Amino acid sequence: MPKNTYFWNCLNKNLVLLALSFAVLFVLIILSYQKVFTLPHFILSASYNIQRVVGVFFVLAFAHRFLNFNTYYLKQLNVWVFPFYLLHQSILIILCFLLQPLSLGPVAEPFIIITGTWSFCGVITWGITRIDVLRPLLGVAIKRDYSPTVKILGYTAALILITPLAYKLIT
Repeated sequence: MPKNTYFWNCLNKNLVLLALSFAVLFVLIILSYQKVFTLPHFILSASYNIQRVVGVFFVLAFAHRFLNFNTYYLKQLNVWVFPFYLLHQSILIILCFLLQPLSLGPVAEPFIIITGTWSFCGVITWGITRIDVLRPLLGVAIKRDYSPTVKILGYTAALILITPLAYKLIT
């Protein structure tokens, strides 16, 4: 029997309510920020915080209902989540820095940044996860079981590479 069945059953039972609550709070917040009407600060702040929590519960309920199955692709995408997380911010900043002088406008620039970030993250993650020795660089477990000698060499190389960074952080 799965863990926390009561929690997941409550989320599944209230999926529509969560979706509607999220949407109503979203519209309320957007209209308030656009000065369509004025809400007291404490109501706007409370609405924003409630909307954030409801949004998390909605995403969990939606994912549990519609994405709760196992496939090869889902297994592969789960492996890619952490490398994407590690890479996306650096790639995003680099793309913003490179595109900013071009003044491409409010449509083209965000489109290029978003598609470029996804593309570069995907290509880098795909490439590194195909080379077993490079997988730990992105926090992905290695596929093979290496001999103790090779493991010690790998740990030693990692220690040598990380030591200057660790020294810089503590001084």
